[in-house]
Amino acid sequence: MERLTSNLLEWTLLVTLALFCSYCGANSKTGLPNGNLNFLKVLGTFEPLYLFLWKDYVRSNETCKGYDCMKRTATCEHMRMKELDRIEYNHTVSMLRDQTWVNNSFMGKFILGHEPPDKMNVYNVTGGEIPNPYISSYCMTLLYNQPDTFNCSVILISKDPSGHCNHTKPEVLANSKCALYMRGTLEYRVYPPLACAISFNNCSTSRITYMPYSPRCAVDRKGSDDTKG
Repeated sequence: MERLTSNLLEWTLLVTLALFCSYCGANSKTGLPNGNLNFLKVLGTFEPLYLFLWKDYVRSNETCKGYDCMKRTATCEHMRMKELDRIEYNHTVSMLRDQTWVNNSFMGKFILGHEPPDKMNVYNVTGGEIPNPYISSYCMTLLYNQPDTFNCSVILISKDPSGHCNHTKPEVLANSKCALYMRGTLEYRVYPPLACAISFNNCSTSRITYMPYSPRCAVDRKGSDDTKG
């Protein structure tokens, strides 16, 4: 019975988000509240940052309609801060794979030239590897953060071997995705604030949206580091 209730809640959340994203697409407009972009504020928390939704930046040959455009993956992917300063963001990225937590260590280095920072190169340092300063795993560009609370944010994640997050290059855009993150332990039937959801929707014209989050993903502040993957 408990599992049936959980599945019903997940389905309700999925349908609600599908309808909500459709509403956002029909009501996208400028002038929505957006706090000054600040990666330090977005990332500066010991709460997990859940990858709530994501979609490809470049639209592919998509044939989905309605609810079929929302793909639930239930990987529960999230970031958790280890250390943060003006130069680096050391963090763990965790996700469920075959019901086992897989944890990897990453180091983000903020790209200088904008204050506060809104871009960073991210390097996989799992196992204590020293990253090649010229080859990042991916780069992250902050597109939106919720004013005051910073609880919801939209980030463009790209693979750019040059390490400059250069989105004028077609090959970089072709390897980019729009990601919506939400902070902390999330309640049932939660969905992103309107302005955050619209920013996510405006990031890409892709119809297919992936949903890594489910109500069963909640972790405490220690997160999944205590679970060996």
